[in-house]
Amino acid sequence: MRLHREFLFQLLAGLFLISSIPAQQGDYITEEEAIRIKEAQELYPRTKEYLRVAAARVAEISRRTGKTYDIKVPEEKEKKPKKEKRRKDSEAPVEPENPLLFYQLPDVVSGISQSLRAIMTNVDEKYRQKRTEPAAIVKSLKLLQAFISQDFSVLDNLEEKARSDEDVNLYRAVKNAKENLEKARDGAKEGLTALQGPQKN
Repeated sequence: MRLHREFLFQLLAGLFLISSIPAQQGDYITEEEAIRIKEAQELYPRTKEYLRVAAARVAEISRRTGKTYDIKVPEEKEKKPKKEKRRKDSEAPVEPENPLLFYQLPDVVSGISQSLRAIMTNVDEKYRQKRTEPAAIVKSLKLLQAFISQDFSVLDNLEEKARSDEDVNLYRAVKNAKENLEKARDGAKEGLTALQGPQKN
């Protein structure tokens, strides 16, 4: 049984070694996101932070395309809108800064792929180090599974856009994201099976 689990997690990790778009660590995340990820030392909180990165990229795609894609981090509490400070009539309202404003669309899409790969790499490392309780790994994989079970038609629509615009970089980024999404589904399922036994459909 132990050998079986080792094999499955080696497979899970191997699924994320292939990427058609190389990226340096940190290129796809903002400074604020990098700080939050660094502060999240435990597996589950860090998994949630990486999923927040992916969800933010989908939100940015929605903003740019004018289409609504409702992808959220499961268990994420809705944040209450901050109260606006009173201002003088002469003061213009200040728009919140968008940290993804100057990211190219292919880079925004790549953020989804890189976030998923980072999660699975973290899961594999924690498992190999034997310093994380299996329950924490299961909890993280279930969170990932719930996230990627949402409607990611955003990628199909972007693929059509890439074809229409003959945008090679966007097309490659979208194909890579779709491949990593499928690998995340397979990896999460395999990992949960190794730790919990076969899952019910």
